[in-house]
Amino acid sequence: MQKIFTNDTNSPMYVSGQMIPPGEQMMLEVPDEAAPPADAPVPTLAELVALELKKPVAELVAGFSALSTDALDMLEALETQAKKPRTSLFTALADERIRRADAKLTSDPL
Repeated sequence: MQKIFTNDTNSPMYVSGQMIPPGEQMMLEVPDEAAPPADAPVPTLAELVALELKKPVAELVAGFSALSTDALDMLEALETQAKKPRTSLFTALADERIRRADAKLTSDPL
């Protein structure tokens, strides 16, 4: 893609191997801006849920509304495998499922 470069400085400016003298403009061919390379792998849902489980139950419950049903199911499955499963988390998950089911029932037209 072509782009206009203006050198507003008092010294030469170099763009794409071309010198632009001070106070001048030049149209140069530059590569299209691409997305940055994906160096770090994107974490999976399982990894994100495992990180969430490190939080206290109160913080987890506060973030339930932002989680998908799959994430809630995964939270429950991973907590079941913990050395000391937190019963308060199971209760909160059940309450959230009931809340979502109730919201769906009340919003669906008959």
